[in-house]
Amino acid sequence: MITLLTMSQGNPIALKRTLDSFKGHVSEVIFGDLLIFEEDRQLINTYCAEYNMKMVYMPFNTIFLAGFARVLNLLASCATNDHCLYMNVSEIIDPNVEQKIIFDPTVDAHYLVHATETHHWYRMFNRKRTEWRGLIHEEVHPIGEFANYAQEPSFQFADTEKDMENSFKAKVCNDTKELCYFMAYLRLVDQPHLIDVTNAGWVQYAKDGYDSLKSRIEAKGKRLEAFKKGDLGMYLEDVYSNPEFEKERFESSTLVNFQGARKDVL
Repeated sequence: MITLLTMSQGNPIALKRTLDSFKGHVSEVIFGDLLIFEEDRQLINTYCAEYNMKMVYMPFNTIFLAGFARVLNLLASCATNDHCLYMNVSEIIDPNVEQKIIFDPTVDAHYLVHATETHHWYRMFNRKRTEWRGLIHEEVHPIGEFANYAQEPSFQFADTEKDMENSFKAKVCNDTKELCYFMAYLRLVDQPHLIDVTNAGWVQYAKDGYDSLKSRIEAKGKRLEAFKKGDLGMYLEDVYSNPEFEKERFESSTLVNFQGARKDVL
């Protein structure tokens, strides 16, 4: 049996799309509640019975402070199954491919493929024999010296757009994404002891773009301070009242996709 892990700071409609896609393929869901808006939490709570989902509450700035890998390992520790599958909110089993999920319980890490990318996404893993590591763009690594990695893909997944019904909430999700990602990149330079197994290419990217990343995150002012302090009220007050936030634009690039401005290929 498999436990689905996912997390979000918003996007309850896209989450349901992901849950529907994996219903019948997983026996339980562990959802990392990093939500910004209480009404999103209330809506997602209504999903729990249908999908056998447990909501694990974490302060909204947990990824900002601790990174994705630590959050994923925490969610995995809440699973009742040894094997877990991590999917981002809005990701689904690709409906354009006739397929089934290949799962071998003797394998410690299975990988997924994508129609437009060549990367092997090792997202299905034995939580007792592997763990997530890396400060950003984290990956599954063996606990100890050895883990049995699959040689064939488990299934092909596809992206769908996150929630755009409320453009303000979508913008807030884009803003929180920048805060978390930019802070992780800066830490690769400022705190090199945290690099661990982070890919050297991302370390070089952080070094090359350090000044730009630093100036962009510092321009967020009170929102950055709110994430450092864990003060959700301060963050919400700024996004609701600061005219500078209204002016911000989030354009997707070859490195990051923002809501409402997706690129087909990254």
